[in-house]
Amino acid sequence: MAIVTVAVLGVGLALGVGVPIGIVAGRAAWIPTADAVYVRDDPLVSVAGVAATVAGALLAARLASAWPAWRAAHGPATHSLRTSEGGRRSRRSGATERAPPKTVRQPRAQRTRKAGLMLGS
Repeated sequence: MAIVTVAVLGVGLALGVGVPIGIVAGRAAWIPTADAVYVRDDPLVSVAGVAATVAGALLAARLASAWPAWRAAHGPATHSLRTSEGGRRSRRSGATERAPPKTVRQPRAQRTRKAGLMLGS
C-alpha cells in the first residue's frame, strides 16, 4: 500500500503546484495573443474540466502503481530489495541476489604453520 500512497501523493503534489501555475501562465500567454488576433481576451477556466483532469491523473497514478504494489506485497522481501554492491540478477524477478562468498581452503600444513603449531617436528 505504501507504493500506491507514494504514487498518489507524488501526483497530487505535482497537480497542486502545476495546475495553478498552468492556469496563471495560460492566462498570461492568452491575453496578448488574443489582442494580437482580435478575439475575445477573457480566458475562461472550467472548474469541471480542471476537476476531471485532476481526478483522471490521480486515477492513472493509482492504476499505474497497482501492479508494483501487488508484486511487493505478495513476493518475498528479497525480491523487492536491491543491493548496490554488485550482486547478480535473478532470472525470474530481476531482483539482485548476492553471490555466496568464495572461500579458499588452505592445506593443513600451511594452517598449522601459521598457527605456530609445528606438528611432527
